Amino acid sequence: MGTVSNQAQARQIVIDDTTLRDGEQSAGVAFSLEEKLAIARGLDALGVPELEVGIPVMGPEEREGIRQVAQLGLNANLLVWCRMNPKDLASCRGLDVQMVDLSIPVSDQQIARKLGRDRDWVLQNIRNMVPAALDMGFEVCVGGEDASRADSDFLLQVVEAAQAAGASRFRFADTVGIMEPFGVVERFKALRAATDLDLEMHAHDDFGLATANSMAAVLGGATHVNTTVNSLGERAGNAALEEVAMGLKRLYGIDAGVDLTRFQALSDYVSSASGRPVSWQKSLVGEGGTCSGARRSTRPARPPLRRWRRRSANGCSSRRRANTSTPGWRRCWRRPRPDSRRPDSRRPLRPFPH
Repeated sequence: MGTVSNQAQARQIVIDDTTLRDGEQSAGVAFSLEEKLAIARGLDALGVPELEVGIPVMGPEEREGIRQVAQLGLNANLLVWCRMNPKDLASCRGLDVQMVDLSIPVSDQQIARKLGRDRDWVLQNIRNMVPAALDMGFEVCVGGEDASRADSDFLLQVVEAAQAAGASRFRFADTVGIMEPFGVVERFKALRAATDLDLEMHAHDDFGLATANSMAAVLGGATHVNTTVNSLGERAGNAALEEVAMGLKRLYGIDAGVDLTRFQALSDYVSSASGRPVSWQKSLVGEGGTCSGARRSTRPARPPLRRWRRRSANGCSSRRRANTSTPGWRRCWRRPRPDSRRPDSRRPLRPFPH
């Protein structure tokens, strides 16, 4: 088990799953209303405490989907994402969610090229928009877009302005996926020392480090972590819910309160609904996850699979049953299911078991 401070173990780490928002931003992914409701129920059944459920300004259909998720009566708190401007905030009215993430670029590159503004404008916009959201009855998370490329001193000014305006949380977004764990720890330690706000990590997997960066953020002082089921998300995806929850618990002794014993059914459902097959090698949920000889932690017990060894160069052992003494690469070889590799051959979705 890795070393972790007593303070980190004592803190309640909250997983804020964004499968229904950032997961759906993956190119070509659009969940139906039925699928959104099933995914929300599935996440809630696992004990995920927060769900980011959409972007209201996208239109009436998106807002209706958010309303129907809110009407499910889930235990999870719900939040929505919007840009930090009056139009986006107005679209959040009447959705019966607890929190809004008011997102604004904080790196000089995006402030200048995306907004055509300067740092002073960003700070003033935070001072104006956070109270407006509070007046509408929302809790407020200020989302720092591209925080990983922001000037460190300016980022502290952003957090200070957010806290002074009444926000309760700051989201550190590694929007372009360039952070690494050692740098994440240092950035979060600096933020933790400067503010009493809850701190949330939003990681992208462009270098395959989203899970590691999310756990590093917790070690540095984060209270919240964004995840998605199966790491679904734009470009290379986000931090995987299953990896973050299991990693925090098994490596650092931090229980995020997520019960993964029934996770496989949700993983399969999201994979089918999104048209994004889970890689054979995917940790915890991929078919290769049982090849170490140990039973997979996220699946219920089931009869052992019959696996066949690869035919060797001399033509021997072509159809002998593998056993636990056989080298791992031999045990893992088995015939693929005919529908396990092609999204266009998906079977019809079955109702998600509640």
